[in-house]
Amino acid sequence: MTPKNDYFADRLLVKLDKADPVYAAFEAQDISRDVGFDFDSFQDVIPRALDEIRETKEAYLEKGPDAKEHFGDEIADIMFSIINLARHAGIRDLQTIKSQIEKVSRDDTKDLDAITMINGIGTLIEEASVVASENPEDTKKAAQELFKKGMRDCIILAQNNDFNPEDILRENVRKYLIRCQAIEKLALNDNKSWNDLARNNEIVKYWKKAKTITNN
Repeated sequence: MTPKNDYFADRLLVKLDKADPVYAAFEAQDISRDVGFDFDSFQDVIPRALDEIRETKEAYLEKGPDAKEHFGDEIADIMFSIINLARHAGIRDLQTIKSQIEKVSRDDTKDLDAITMINGIGTLIEEASVVASENPEDTKKAAQELFKKGMRDCIILAQNNDFNPEDILRENVRKYLIRCQAIEKLALNDNKSWNDLARNNEIVKYWKKAKTITNN
């Protein structure tokens, strides 16, 4: 029998369009943890989040017909990582925090260029990492501040570049779940579950296989 919480992608995809995208991102990553697909700690997420900062700057400077869409995808990747950092710090009630930043004003940042804003979000991530490293007991507080300020700036960055923040985050979660769905199909063909993949250290291998199928 498939363990509880295995093969989760289909049921999360079904409800995604009606879900709050912040909660959907949190839930997708939290359920991934239950099947062995997760970073080990808050600090382990930091390099991935900073990679997203670098990739977002590169995407902003791209030229070509798909450049703008790619830039939006990368902004959403930063949001996804910030939500993951909050989750790893033990923050469960993201909705309460999110309500504090939903009505953000663009006035304070309307004159900032995109690269400056992206660098600023990167600095927030680095500062949270330093606090968590030097005073582990303050990790949750640092993650709360990162979530408030980092998500606020991601929202403004998206709006300043004509993206709907909720739309791009929801599509980011969709792409993640579609990749997970592909992993599940590949695993099923091999008579394996997520827990089998985790136990055999095969998730990364299947993630790469799934990427060739989903092309995202």
